[in-house]
Amino acid sequence: MVDCLCPHCEGLFRPEDLAGSYLSRRCPYCSVAINEAAYDDAATAALSGVGQYEMALKPLHERKERWERLRNLLDGIPFVGHFVKRRSAKAEREHRIAWQALCDEWKKLGALATARYYAGEWYLRTHNPLERTKLAPFRLTPEYRRSGEWHLPVGKGEVSGMTAEFSAFQKLLERVCDSGSPLFRAQLLPNLYFPREPDRATDQVLWDQVDLVVATRQAAFVLEVKSRSGRTVVAKAPFENITIDGVEDRRMLAQNSRHAVAFADRCFKYPFEKVYEQLVFVRLGSFASDECGFVDHVNVSCCGAEDSSFVDALERECTSLPPIMSQEELDRLGENVVLTYGDLNQKRAHLHASKVKKLYG
Repeated sequence: MVDCLCPHCEGLFRPEDLAGSYLSRRCPYCSVAINEAAYDDAATAALSGVGQYEMALKPLHERKERWERLRNLLDGIPFVGHFVKRRSAKAEREHRIAWQALCDEWKKLGALATARYYAGEWYLRTHNPLERTKLAPFRLTPEYRRSGEWHLPVGKGEVSGMTAEFSAFQKLLERVCDSGSPLFRAQLLPNLYFPREPDRATDQVLWDQVDLVVATRQAAFVLEVKSRSGRTVVAKAPFENITIDGVEDRRMLAQNSRHAVAFADRCFKYPFEKVYEQLVFVRLGSFASDECGFVDHVNVSCCGAEDSSFVDALERECTSLPPIMSQEELDRLGENVVLTYGDLNQKRAHLHASKVKKLYG
């Protein structure tokens, strides 16, 4: 179980104890809104404290060293030696208090960094942990850097795929929380599992695992997120294929299309012509495309530290479409999809991965 630190009252709570709902979470103790921005503000204040304690420690350390040298030099001399010992002990005590305060601030920063993940919308809608000790064990340790930037390690293997999806989710969340964006209050639906027909060879059910659906009042966008570190991707309209390091690939686009159909088959609020497909690459070396928008409901884009072009494409498309449902209907749809097709107990992910490994090696 994970305990999260409130960025306001510093009370400890478990993620499932958060009050409120999607995009309006609140601390169960102080009832103040909890979101990524609140944690970033608290971390900025803690980093300021770190800087102050580090500045104070230098002269305290020098004073402690100076009195230690005098104590060693005058040890045994009546009265003088006793006076120096007392001053040396005082200097050491002041240094120890300041050092402990600095350690406490760094510990608080670590707690804030971890809580930012577990109290965030991504975790609350996926329950993907930062650490697993049994099946395919891994551990990710988020941190606040001195610049104030929150950082999550990439991870290896399948974990790098999860963190790529997380990075795309976070880029979208920024716009979803922005009242001036066409994506304001859109439903972000990550890590969904839609049942497929039983496999003929084994008669065992597989799922279509969908990385992320962006559900808006106007349309639904089914995203396939791919981590291809350092690769060069070229995409040309009408997006029938792409090239990765010069090698043509159609499978990723076909997979994205299959997942869009799986979503449309189970979410009847959206007519099929309102379901869009977007293939998003993360951590590329370079990306080039002759079209930044959607062509025949398909788009290929990238997501980088300073690149949110895939989100821009979604916003432009939403702006051009009329709404087909109310915000209340959209909110209900989002909650129902997460509860019905999400993987909040993490069982589907393990079964799906095991089945795919047996079938395809």
